[in-house]
Amino acid sequence: MISQAAQKLIDGDGSKPTAFRAGCYGADTNTLKALRHNGFLIDSSYNQAYIGKTCKLPDRHLNDVAEMEGIFEVPVTQFHERSGIRPPRLMPLDINGVSFAEMRHVLECARSGDGPSNVVVVLHSFSFVKPYDVQYRVARPRWNVVRRFSKLCRFLAEHRSTYRVRTFRELTRADLEEAKTRAKHGRPVVPQRMTWFRYIEQAMDRWL
Repeated sequence: MISQAAQKLIDGDGSKPTAFRAGCYGADTNTLKALRHNGFLIDSSYNQAYIGKTCKLPDRHLNDVAEMEGIFEVPVTQFHERSGIRPPRLMPLDINGVSFAEMRHVLECARSGDGPSNVVVVLHSFSFVKPYDVQYRVARPRWNVVRRFSKLCRFLAEHRSTYRVRTFRELTRADLEEAKTRAKHGRPVVPQRMTWFRYIEQAMDRWL
Protein backbone atom coordinates (compact mmCIF):
# COMPACT_ATOMS: atom_id res chain seq x y z
CA MET A 1 0.00 0.00 0.00
CA ILE A 2 2.78 2.45 0.88
CA SER A 3 4.67 1.60 -2.31
CA GLN A 4 1.60 2.16 -4.48
CA ALA A 5 0.66 5.39 -2.72
CA ALA A 6 4.20 6.75 -3.08
CA GLN A 7 4.18 5.91 -6.80
CA LYS A 8 0.91 7.78 -7.30
CA LEU A 9 2.47 10.87 -5.75
CA ILE A 10 5.53 10.50 -7.98
CA ASP A 11 3.27 10.13 -11.02
CA GLY A 12 1.39 13.26 -9.95
CA ASP A 13 4.20 15.81 -9.65
CA GLY A 14 7.42 13.89 -10.21
CA SER A 15 8.76 14.30 -6.68
CA LYS A 16 9.43 11.38 -4.36
CA PRO A 17 7.73 11.59 -0.93
CA THR A 18 10.12 11.42 2.01
CA ALA A 19 7.76 11.88 4.98
CA PHE A 20 4.69 9.98 6.19
CA ARG A 21 2.00 10.29 8.83
CA ALA A 22 -0.58 7.55 9.34
CA GLY A 23 -4.26 8.46 9.39
CA CYS A 24 -5.37 8.91 13.01
CA TYR A 25 -1.72 8.13 13.85
CA GLY A 26 -2.44 4.43 13.23
CA ALA A 27 1.10 3.16 12.72
CA ASP A 28 3.19 0.37 14.25
CA THR A 29 6.76 -0.89 13.79
CA ASN A 30 5.74 -2.74 10.61
CA THR A 31 4.69 0.61 9.17
CA LEU A 32 8.16 1.99 9.88
CA LYS A 33 9.82 -1.03 8.27
CA ALA A 34 7.66 -0.57 5.16
CA LEU A 35 8.55 3.13 5.02
CA ARG A 36 12.27 2.35 5.27
CA HIS A 37 11.94 -0.31 2.55
CA ASN A 38 10.32 2.28 0.28
CA GLY A 39 12.99 4.92 0.82
CA PHE A 40 11.19 7.22 3.24
CA LEU A 41 13.26 9.33 5.62
CA ILE A 42 10.69 10.58 8.15
CA ASP A 43 7.65 9.29 9.98
CA SER A 44 5.48 11.61 12.07
CA SER A 45 2.86 9.14 13.30
CA TYR A 46 4.09 9.15 16.91
CA ASN A 47 1.52 10.99 19.00
CA GLN A 48 1.85 10.29 22.72
CA ALA A 49 -1.81 11.12 23.32
CA TYR A 50 -2.77 8.28 20.93
CA ILE A 51 -0.24 5.66 22.07
CA GLY A 52 -2.06 2.48 23.10
CA LYS A 53 -5.14 3.64 21.18
CA THR A 54 -4.93 4.05 17.42
CA CYS A 55 -1.14 4.52 17.53
CA LYS A 56 0.60 1.18 18.11
CA LEU A 57 4.18 2.41 18.06
CA PRO A 58 6.30 1.53 21.14
CA ASP A 59 5.66 3.84 24.07
CA ARG A 60 8.98 5.67 24.36
CA HIS A 61 7.61 8.95 25.74
CA LEU A 62 8.95 10.84 22.74
CA ASN A 63 8.37 14.54 22.21
CA ASP A 64 11.31 15.29 19.93
CA VAL A 65 13.28 13.76 17.09
CA ALA A 66 14.39 10.14 17.57
CA GLU A 67 15.17 7.11 15.42
CA MET A 68 13.05 3.96 15.23
CA GLU A 69 13.47 1.00 12.87
CA GLY A 70 15.90 2.97 10.71
CA ILE A 71 13.44 5.86 10.24
CA PHE A 72 13.61 9.30 11.83
CA GLU A 73 10.55 9.68 14.05
CA VAL A 74 9.46 13.30 14.36
CA PRO A 75 6.62 13.22 16.91
CA VAL A 76 3.66 15.55 17.01
CA THR A 77 4.50 17.95 19.84
CA GLN A 78 2.61 17.43 23.11
CA PHE A 79 1.92 19.58 26.14
CA HIS A 80 0.23 18.99 29.49
CA GLU A 81 -3.29 20.34 29.87
CA ARG A 82 -4.54 20.89 33.42
CA SER A 83 -7.93 22.55 33.24
CA GLY A 84 -9.04 21.88 36.80
CA ILE A 85 -12.35 20.37 35.67
CA ARG A 86 -11.06 17.18 34.03
CA PRO A 87 -8.10 14.88 34.69
CA PRO A 88 -4.74 16.16 33.41
CA ARG A 89 -4.03 14.98 29.89
CA LEU A 90 -1.58 15.31 27.02
CA MET A 91 -2.63 17.50 24.12
CA PRO A 92 -1.10 17.36 20.62
CA LEU A 93 -0.22 20.63 18.92
CA ASP A 94 -3.03 20.39 16.35
CA ILE A 95 -4.18 23.70 14.84
CA ASN A 96 -7.79 22.54 15.22
CA GLY A 97 -7.49 21.52 18.85
CA VAL A 98 -5.37 24.15 20.60
CA SER A 99 -5.41 27.94 20.81
CA PHE A 100 -2.79 30.33 19.50
CA ALA A 101 -1.91 31.26 23.10
CA GLU A 102 -1.16 27.60 23.86
CA MET A 103 0.98 27.22 20.74
CA ARG A 104 2.90 30.38 21.57
CA HIS A 105 3.46 29.17 25.13
CA VAL A 106 4.88 25.85 23.86
CA LEU A 107 7.16 27.69 21.42
CA GLU A 108 8.41 29.98 24.18
CA CYS A 109 9.08 26.95 26.40
CA ALA A 110 11.05 25.37 23.56
CA ARG A 111 13.12 28.54 23.25
CA SER A 112 13.86 28.62 26.99
CA GLY A 113 14.80 24.94 27.14
CA ASP A 114 11.69 23.83 29.03
CA GLY A 115 10.23 21.97 26.05
CA PRO A 116 11.31 20.09 22.94
CA SER A 117 13.99 21.58 20.72
CA ASN A 118 11.93 20.75 17.62
CA VAL A 119 8.24 21.66 17.61
CA VAL A 120 5.75 19.99 15.24
CA VAL A 121 2.37 21.57 14.51
CA VAL A 122 -0.28 19.48 12.72
CA LEU A 123 -2.62 20.75 10.02
CA HIS A 124 -5.10 18.84 7.88
CA SER A 125 -6.54 19.50 4.43
CA PHE A 126 -9.85 20.28 6.16
CA SER A 127 -8.47 22.32 9.06
CA PHE A 128 -10.09 25.60 7.98
CA VAL A 129 -13.49 24.18 7.04
CA LYS A 130 -16.46 23.16 9.20
CA PRO A 131 -18.71 20.67 7.35
CA TYR A 132 -22.38 20.20 8.13
CA ASP A 133 -22.59 16.81 6.38
CA VAL A 134 -20.15 13.95 5.79
CA GLN A 135 -19.82 14.74 2.06
CA TYR A 136 -18.85 18.40 2.72
CA ARG A 137 -21.72 19.54 0.48
CA VAL A 138 -22.58 22.17 3.09
CA ALA A 139 -19.66 23.81 4.86
CA ARG A 140 -18.38 27.14 6.09
CA PRO A 141 -14.96 28.60 6.87
CA ARG A 142 -13.74 27.88 10.38
CA TRP A 143 -12.82 31.46 11.08
CA ASN A 144 -11.51 30.83 14.60
CA VAL A 145 -8.96 28.36 13.19
CA VAL A 146 -8.08 30.70 10.31
CA ARG A 147 -7.42 33.48 12.82
CA ARG A 148 -5.27 31.34 15.12
CA PHE A 149 -3.20 30.10 12.16
CA SER A 150 -2.75 33.69 10.94
CA LYS A 151 -1.59 34.69 14.43
CA LEU A 152 0.85 31.78 14.50
CA CYS A 153 2.32 32.74 11.11
CA ARG A 154 2.60 36.37 12.18
CA PHE A 155 4.30 35.44 15.45
CA LEU A 156 6.84 33.23 13.66
CA ALA A 157 7.51 35.92 11.06
CA GLU A 158 8.09 38.52 13.77
CA HIS A 159 10.50 36.19 15.58
CA ARG A 160 12.27 34.67 12.60
CA SER A 161 15.63 35.21 14.29
CA THR A 162 14.47 32.90 17.12
CA TYR A 163 12.42 30.25 15.32
CA ARG A 164 13.31 28.55 12.07
CA VAL A 165 10.25 27.26 10.20
CA ARG A 166 10.80 24.25 7.96
CA THR A 167 8.67 21.66 6.19
CA PHE A 168 9.57 17.97 6.18
CA ARG A 169 10.46 18.19 2.49
CA GLU A 170 13.29 20.59 3.34
CA LEU A 171 14.93 18.33 5.94
CA THR A 172 17.97 16.29 4.96
CA ARG A 173 19.41 13.28 6.76
CA ALA A 174 22.17 15.52 8.14
CA ASP A 175 19.55 17.94 9.50
CA LEU A 176 17.71 15.11 11.25
CA GLU A 177 20.89 13.61 12.69
CA GLU A 178 21.75 17.01 14.14
CA ALA A 179 18.22 17.47 15.48
CA LYS A 180 18.37 14.07 17.15
CA THR A 181 21.54 15.00 19.04
CA ARG A 182 19.89 18.06 20.64
CA ALA A 183 16.47 16.49 21.19
CA LYS A 184 14.63 17.24 24.44
CA HIS A 185 11.52 15.27 25.29
CA GLY A 186 10.05 17.49 28.01
CA ARG A 187 6.38 18.48 27.80
CA PRO A 188 5.46 22.04 28.79
CA VAL A 189 2.54 22.67 31.14
CA VAL A 190 0.14 25.25 29.71
CA PRO A 191 -1.40 27.80 32.11
CA GLN A 192 -4.99 27.01 33.03
CA ARG A 193 -6.36 30.34 31.78
CA MET A 194 -5.24 29.51 28.22
CA THR A 195 -7.07 26.19 28.33
CA TRP A 196 -10.24 27.85 29.60
CA PHE A 197 -10.08 30.42 26.80
CA ARG A 198 -9.86 27.58 24.28
CA TYR A 199 -12.84 25.81 25.83
CA ILE A 200 -14.94 28.95 25.37
CA GLU A 201 -13.73 29.46 21.81
CA GLN A 202 -14.50 25.84 20.87
CA ALA A 203 -17.94 25.97 22.48
CA MET A 204 -18.82 29.02 20.39
CA ASP A 205 -17.59 27.29 17.21
CA ARG A 206 -19.77 24.22 17.89
CA TRP A 207 -22.94 26.28 18.21
CA LEU A 208 -22.42 28.38 15.07
